[in-house]
Amino acid sequence: MMQRSILSQAIPQETQVVEHDAFDKDTFLSMKDNAQALLDAQEKGTRELNTFPPLMQDMFNSLYKYSPKVREPNQLKSSHRFNHSLVNKATETDQYNHLRQYTKLDEVNSALATVTIANKLTETIKTELKEQAEEANKLAQQEVTCQNACDKADSLLDIAKKARGTPQAKDLQDKANQAQAKAGTTQKKLEKMQAQAEKNMAGSQQKIRQAMRSAELDAIRDVKETSELMEAWGTEPGQLTQLPAEQRLELAQKLAGKDKLKKLAGMLGRFRRMAIHSQKTKINHGLDEVHDMETGSDLEKVLPSELVNLRHPLLKKQFQRKFTEGQLLQYQLRGREKAGKGPIVCCVDSSGSMGGDNELWAKAVALALLEIAQMQKRAFAVIFFGSESDPLEIIEVHKGEQNIIDKVIQIAEYFLNGGTDFEKPLNAAIELIEKTEFKKADIVFVTDGHCGVSDEWLQEFVRRKAEKETRIHSVLVEMVQSNETVDSFSDQVSTVMDLTVDSAVEIFQGV
Repeated sequence: MMQRSILSQAIPQETQVVEHDAFDKDTFLSMKDNAQALLDAQEKGTRELNTFPPLMQDMFNSLYKYSPKVREPNQLKSSHRFNHSLVNKATETDQYNHLRQYTKLDEVNSALATVTIANKLTETIKTELKEQAEEANKLAQQEVTCQNACDKADSLLDIAKKARGTPQAKDLQDKANQAQAKAGTTQKKLEKMQAQAEKNMAGSQQKIRQAMRSAELDAIRDVKETSELMEAWGTEPGQLTQLPAEQRLELAQKLAGKDKLKKLAGMLGRFRRMAIHSQKTKINHGLDEVHDMETGSDLEKVLPSELVNLRHPLLKKQFQRKFTEGQLLQYQLRGREKAGKGPIVCCVDSSGSMGGDNELWAKAVALALLEIAQMQKRAFAVIFFGSESDPLEIIEVHKGEQNIIDKVIQIAEYFLNGGTDFEKPLNAAIELIEKTEFKKADIVFVTDGHCGVSDEWLQEFVRRKAEKETRIHSVLVEMVQSNETVDSFSDQVSTVMDLTVDSAVEIFQGV
């Protein structure tokens, strides 16, 4: 086996600033291979700085590891000492310590912060640190030249050693000596270039510190905002932590880049809390509201004026007779409808007029209904509809289904911007209810449009609805006039003019 020469051994081979093990490396590579945002950030950064890929690994390690350790500059290849300066200055700031509160041992937040820092740093390298990056790139090229020269010298020295005592020995040794001298020259040039680069870098420390501080401030903002968004979209405590880290990172990037999802997330918490409260209120107080008076023999409901007769010697027998005959005056209690535990099918109008606030309100209602279904282990489906020619988007969430965040985001993102047709989605809802899992489902039908239906269809639909023991609660969004068509197939119709969470209470109590 050929041994490296002393000259070749003198060139440092380390490329990572932060000490790491195989687990750290695999964690980051796995995230990067499955997260387009990391790949995009690396690609953009590498156009400006050849050593950007290991720099991103260093950023991640410095944020993720429990106790990161930074190597000394002389342990690194010359071309990677600019990376050292960047990482070293980054870890000295107060912002770094603040950021670590979110990222330590959290691979998703570490990756999010790495993306933000990498993108911000790429822009800074283009302008503020262009000279330093160009020097690092030239050093990388010279390292390749130097390494090739050393490898050639090592190879010729090995051949010359094996040829000792042969006629070619002297010629081979001369070639080896020449190659070794050339390798020495390339290494001296590398050392000279490195000395100049270090001199220039020494005068850039303040600029580097400011660049890293600014990037970390952006990372703190992004990680904090995205963490709050992720929490808002989780349909139950701890659900997001059950997802693979790569999937959580993909979700975080999707949420961070879309204003509509941010706005909807802000509404969703209030709608979910109201939905849960409405269900608890319905269950706890569903049977205790006084509606009227009646006659009977339920002692728990008997009026106080009747009970007083028990204390009177003459009226006591009259009380006993009325009790036997069921003629005592008592309260007639009428509570809210008993808590429904059947499946929920939510039809949401996805026509063009539903865009904007109407769309957000309708989706907040749908996702709050999904929260009820998940909490009570009920099957759930949402049907987005447009015109007769538009395709339906049907998203089913099965009873007890776990890790549904992808479906939640699918519901939040989908918008057809089509026309309006009532027959197609209601037919689909009935067909869905024919499945065992959706038997006796409640249908919530949300629309802001007028649409006629044929008499034949209406007659058949009402028959099928009764056959399936299904109730329909229709919600008319910002419609001043009543909708006779909706009235004809609905058991209950609500008109919503104020798009607030309070306007949705009746819906939540009805399922």
